[in-house]
Amino acid sequence: MSERHGNRIARFRLRPMWLKVHLWLGLWAGAVWVLMGLTGAVNVFRWDIDEWLNPELIVTEPGETRKSLDEILAALRAAHPERNGIWSLEMPRHPAGMILARQIGKKTDGSSDILFVSVNPYTAEIVANRFYADFSFLITWIYDLHSTFFLGSIGSNLAGVFGLLLMITLAIGVYLWWPRGGKWHSALTFKRGASPERAIFDIHKLCGIYGLAVLFTIAFSGTCLVFRDYVQSAIALVSPIHGSFSPAPAPPEGLKSIPSSNVAPITLEHAVTVAESIFPDAQVRFVKTPDDPEGFYAVQMRQPGEASLFFTTTTAWVDQFSGEVLAVRDPNTFTAGETFLNLMWPLHNGEALGLPGRILVCMAGFVPLVLYVTGLIRWLQKRKAARRVERRFAKTA
Repeated sequence: MSERHGNRIARFRLRPMWLKVHLWLGLWAGAVWVLMGLTGAVNVFRWDIDEWLNPELIVTEPGETRKSLDEILAALRAAHPERNGIWSLEMPRHPAGMILARQIGKKTDGSSDILFVSVNPYTAEIVANRFYADFSFLITWIYDLHSTFFLGSIGSNLAGVFGLLLMITLAIGVYLWWPRGGKWHSALTFKRGASPERAIFDIHKLCGIYGLAVLFTIAFSGTCLVFRDYVQSAIALVSPIHGSFSPAPAPPEGLKSIPSSNVAPITLEHAVTVAESIFPDAQVRFVKTPDDPEGFYAVQMRQPGEASLFFTTTTAWVDQFSGEVLAVRDPNTFTAGETFLNLMWPLHNGEALGLPGRILVCMAGFVPLVLYVTGLIRWLQKRKAARRVERRFAKTA
């Protein structure tokens, strides 16, 4: 017996086992993957959807010039004098968009809340005040459902586990799909005029194989984001890693401004100008204010060619008194390991390939639904056929 023939026999014997594993993983976890896929599809365009649901968030008549960031900050503080923490100002995503300010505060019960304030960049008018946890704030509700199942850190870890299980199920699916005897045309095409059973099977296998690359990338990157500390430790074994990698870059440890009683803090616009002098070709995306006399400005920017479109990595931290640059983060100087970690977020939401990538990831969010429904129907079809055979044997016995 040839080695190749022996491998075929071994594969044939293992196939029933892997088929059962694939089946029961799909039946047990499939509904969760459907939920994560559909909510993930919404998350890709969540702020666009938010504007569609709330037309007041679109500036009807954009002006010639925008108000300064200091005027925007003054409007925020006047509207919310009780909130003295860090304000994070996200720049408009398009000419008719709002500045979206975020501020983390404390509720009366001691728990945290996140206030989102939409500000007209041309008039400094406060257009909307919304809290992250409010069910009326639909897109944050969907985001939390996708990433934590409303279970906090436990739910986040569960999402990572389900991402890992999805990768395993996809790998088993490829093993089961792999054509025997070189029948690639049959494996990659839909059989015309097939029976309903065969049609369901073809939809399942073709949707899985053609959506494999995107779906696996989404699951892999999402799992890496959930378990980033473990992934970072593993990557650090082969490539140097400096700092922490997440959608919002954390400042280096020990960073602080030097307070001076004789020097007034610099303005927000001054801090941005300092950051732009370091990265003259970059576009400002976020600006964060200091929270105390030792705090600092953080100016988050996007350089040409940077993978992330919105949660960007290029950052300059600026002393709030002297205007001195305390630290910078430049993705162009990243090690191979840092570049890998920095790609996880834009790969997960498709930003790495621009608008086409986001559309592709959005469409891939519907693939688990198709796989689950067709897999469930195929399982029920097989059960019905098996029962029919059992009844037939019972009658002849």
